Amino acid sequence: MGSSEFHFVSRWQALGTRDEAYAILADLPSLSSWWPAVYLDCDLVEDGGPDGIGLEVCVCTRAWFSQVQLWHQRIVAATAARELVIDTIGDIEGRGRWIIDQDGPRVVVVAEWRGRVRHALGARLGWILRPFLVSNYHWAMARGEEGLRLEIARRRAAAFCTGERSANRPDVGAAWEDRATSRDTGSSSADLGRW
Repeated sequence: MGSSEFHFVSRWQALGTRDEAYAILADLPSLSSWWPAVYLDCDLVEDGGPDGIGLEVCVCTRAWFSQVQLWHQRIVAATAARELVIDTIGDIEGRGRWIIDQDGPRVVVVAEWRGRVRHALGARLGWILRPFLVSNYHWAMARGEEGLRLEIARRRAAAFCTGERSANRPDVGAAWEDRATSRDTGSSSADLGRW
C-alpha cells in the first residue's frame, strides 16, 4: 500500500434501528447537518433513483488539523436498510461501504473505506503525513458516530413532536389519558408515581 493509500474499518453503535441509520447515511445531502465537524458543505450534484443509486454530492470536508478536501461521493450500490456502497473522486478517491445491522435496541454500522488521498499535499508528503491521516480518520469517524446518535435522537424527537409513530417510541397516549382521568377524579399527585 502506497503512502497516500488507506484502508480503514470502523464500527459504530447507536440506540436505533437499521431503518433509521440507513435513512440518515443514504441521505448524502444532509451530511453537513449531522456531521458538521467534518462536512463543511454538501451540495447535491445529481438525484439518484428510487433506491438511491446514482445520488451524487460534492462535499467540502476538513481534517482535525484544518486540512480542507473537496471531493464527490456517489451511491453505486444499495440494499435497503442493510448496505450502501459509495464511490469517491476528488481529493479523496476510492470506495466506502456502510454495512448496517441490528443488535437488540442498538444499530451497528460498520464502515470500510479504501482509497487514496489525491490532495496535492497528501499525495506528495504521504509518507510523512501517514500518521496524521490515520489520526484524522479516527477523529472524523468518532465525530460521525456521535453525529449519527444525535441525529437518530433528533429525528425521533421531531417525529414525536409532530405525532408520527415510530416502532421504537412508546405509546404515551394511554399514560396521558390516565393522568387526565386521575386529575378529574381528584387523585393526589402521589398517584402519578405509577408513570
